[in-house]
Amino acid sequence: MIQLINLNETMSKEELAECKEFLDYFGVSYSNETIILTSGGNSCIMNSNTKWQKFLGYSINSIARAVAKELNKKCVWESSEF
Repeated sequence: MIQLINLNETMSKEELAECKEFLDYFGVSYSNETIILTSGGNSCIMNSNTKWQKFLGYSINSIARAVAKELNKKCVWESSEF
């Protein structure tokens, strides 16, 4: 059985590390005081055969928001200005 990440609870150090690895894979930086959310980050993990099974039903942005909360950082939407 797959043990899903529960973003409604405080994360353990292990869960936070897994979330950071997830964000690294999708190219979302959490190293600055602000985490940038993008429209591409609205994609949800839906394939149960993926390496990221623990994140089924969550979007990339929802994981970024959870990490931001744990690290006391802000999230902002990427500017669409060119």
